[in-house]
Amino acid sequence: MGAAPILIVGAGIAGYTLARALRRRDATIPIGLLAAHDGDVYPKSALPYAMGANRRPVELVQATARMMQDRLGITIHQHSPAHSIDIGASEVVLKTSRLPFGQLALALGAELPKPRLAGDAASRVLTVNRLSDYAYLHHQLQGVRSLVLIGASVPACEFANDLVSSGYTVTMVDPAPYPLADRIPTLAGQRLMARLAHAGVRMLMDDRVVQIDSRGDSGFVIRTAGGSELDADMVFAAPIPRARTELAAAAGIKVGKDGIRVSDRLLTSTSGIYALGACAALPGPIHAASVDAQAEALAATLLGTPTRPDPRPIPLRLNTPACAMVLMAPPHVPGEWHENANKRGVTALFHDMRGQLRGFVLEGGAVDSRDRWLAKLTIA
Repeated sequence: MGAAPILIVGAGIAGYTLARALRRRDATIPIGLLAAHDGDVYPKSALPYAMGANRRPVELVQATARMMQDRLGITIHQHSPAHSIDIGASEVVLKTSRLPFGQLALALGAELPKPRLAGDAASRVLTVNRLSDYAYLHHQLQGVRSLVLIGASVPACEFANDLVSSGYTVTMVDPAPYPLADRIPTLAGQRLMARLAHAGVRMLMDDRVVQIDSRGDSGFVIRTAGGSELDADMVFAAPIPRARTELAAAAGIKVGKDGIRVSDRLLTSTSGIYALGACAALPGPIHAASVDAQAEALAATLLGTPTRPDPRPIPLRLNTPACAMVLMAPPHVPGEWHENANKRGVTALFHDMRGQLRGFVLEGGAVDSRDRWLAKLTIA
């Protein structure tokens, strides 16, 4: 019997990036990858644009699971969601079988919590978190002209911008005073809200959807806590993604509200089990390490050379043509935002209590100074 494989749970960006990094370093080590769905590769960041442009789901597929299996020389288990981890036996438990592992990497990603709402149509609220969701949504979009979008997250802003640009009527509803309120300060948030409104998005902020009922044979009536009543052909939710931690927690692995707890080598609280990507709560020194950096370091670690991910961050650029914005989220440390706004744009800088630059938000023409502020950023 050969050596137990390195087993990767998750066939999203993090899982496949780790598989590629491992194979670049070792051409023969056995690698298994568990895909809860079909395991096809597609650009998740392209979903908002694809939805607005009415692109068919098949057009987004860059490589099938079969193609990836052949290219990388790995074993991909399609439609095989992990039910539990048997740490004592070093096995991942599936519905009808078990898979042994020598080392385990959790690349579980994040999920979109559905809003809790009243009304006879509350269960018909749609979300998009994977290609299969998009395939269903693409079918449902046929004949739709008006949408109510619940949430003001990064995906929500991108969906709203692309949809109004394609001629849809879009209303965004969220309890926050402006979009991305959990991530950006006031002036930047207000500028983003104004730009989206100018593009055609109706903004109902400081409000929340409380009830959704059917409107005759088709469509919905949406009621908000503020007393608004909206008619729409579709209700779509794009809440803030939440790290998937249930599998790890059930196995006794330490988790927190931000994800699976890991060390600066991406090791969980259990020896031989690691986590990376959206499901992992990275510690302060590497809090902004990219998925590519995490995968490269973890590949080295799994192959015998413990390595810390390169902590250099990659700022997030919003795919919102109506409002150019670059976001470098600060770590969870005490500090405050300092904002400067003019007609050209908004520059928001986050300094910690020692006066060190730890994060920034740039809007409009200020995005051109991205590299300048990135060079001044204190990472550790």
